[in-house]
Amino acid sequence: MAKAATNDDDYTFYYDLTNSNWSTVKITPLGWTIENNPPILFRRYANQLPQVNPSHVISSSNSFLTIDDKDDKILDKFVDLLNVKGDDNKLLLKCYIVSLFIPCIAKPTLMLHGEQGSAKSTLQELIKMLVDPSIVKTLTFPRDINELIQKLSHNYIAYFDNISVIKEWISDALCRAVTGSGFSKRQLYTDDDDIVYNFKRCIGFNGINLAATKADLLDRGIIIQLERIPKKNRRKIEDIWNDFEILRPKLLAYIFDILVKVLQVKQKGGIKIPNGLNKMADFEEYGEIISQCLGYKEGEFLRVYQDNIGVQIDEAIQASPLSMTVIELMDNNNGDSDILIDTASELLLKLNDIAETKLKIDIKKIHSWAKSPNQLSRKLNEVKTNLREKGIVIERYKDEKGTRKIKICKVSSISPYRQEPQIQAQNPNKSLDDTLDDIKKVSSIDNDENQEQNNGFGRFDDIDDILHVKVKEHLANGKTLKCHYKSCEDKNTNR
Repeated sequence: MAKAATNDDDYTFYYDLTNSNWSTVKITPLGWTIENNPPILFRRYANQLPQVNPSHVISSSNSFLTIDDKDDKILDKFVDLLNVKGDDNKLLLKCYIVSLFIPCIAKPTLMLHGEQGSAKSTLQELIKMLVDPSIVKTLTFPRDINELIQKLSHNYIAYFDNISVIKEWISDALCRAVTGSGFSKRQLYTDDDDIVYNFKRCIGFNGINLAATKADLLDRGIIIQLERIPKKNRRKIEDIWNDFEILRPKLLAYIFDILVKVLQVKQKGGIKIPNGLNKMADFEEYGEIISQCLGYKEGEFLRVYQDNIGVQIDEAIQASPLSMTVIELMDNNNGDSDILIDTASELLLKLNDIAETKLKIDIKKIHSWAKSPNQLSRKLNEVKTNLREKGIVIERYKDEKGTRKIKICKVSSISPYRQEPQIQAQNPNKSLDDTLDDIKKVSSIDNDENQEQNNGFGRFDDIDDILHVKVKEHLANGKTLKCHYKSCEDKNTNR
């Protein structure tokens, strides 16, 4: 089941109108049309409702005006119904909404949080009814994995309402649904056959607090905090839905117009994202294209999205007692303030003491807390990516006696929001040789970790390109470089 699909053509999208005629909207770089005999691409379920026909034609109380009236502000009018504050959040949400109509790419999880009365559920319901009309607008988490798979398979957009805690198995399943990993379950209790599900779903949830705590789920999301609506600005829910129904036909038509422009850009080769892509790479590229097609400046979406990734990292660290304890340990290290080297046993004792005495954490009640040195090593692997973004690098190695050690280093923050990384500009008096030394120190630590964990944010991907440019500028000024290899006899070279 899907509302958006493609038919072996990267530049043709289909959107199911879910009506009795099996009509679909066909979108190509040349335009969009309503097709009554489309390819067989969709499967329907009883919970789905028919979608209205998209149209630019204005409806009045007397008659239909036959002029093509395109309202470039129609998407803004819809977002104004959603209680979203701030231009950055509005841009992010608009690009997200348009991306929901793009098939076959992973869309980020929409994570809403805010106090009671901030219209979190209404926001989800309006987006759901715009993209994937259904009798059931929002869902609740079930008790077992098979029920969750069933709900996900029957809803292209699966928004979960009023969530306070997300269990670990649910978090893992949502990650798989976002990226398109398959699921299987036993067909009948009386046989050994499997039913295999393979789908990508648009996931979202809301709550007073941010329910997601696992880094891999946060890594696949966009986080938007909503504010309580003042009493004087409150509207009756009936009036909001009436406004939505008036906007919906023209809003759909406008979104399809934007998708035509998006496909035109993709057909010409798309756009290049500077400094590499993040986890949700396809969404990031499409989001920037959508943003430009909506009339925003080049790079505006990327800036907003990177800022939101920074929020994800902060939330992941705040949700992890181990991360908070490691940060506290390094901020108050009595020895060398930048480096700490311990065995896993020694480090666990220090972390236990800090957690209980300084942070007042009851580690016995924390299920995710390491209970043994071996567990500590594994738990550190889960948090080291986000800690690296905050300038704390964790490395495991064996010393000369073969003893396993854990080294924790404080370094400069590794450009967590991945804007233009001006490495040398951070210190205008630093020489290129000093810059090379710093990068070599950080990248050598990171290289040792690649075999264990290769799913980070890719913040080191652009280092080689930066250094290449810096080296060319350095040599162009007639300067020399210091050799950084221990086995090299030629200590200075201009080659």
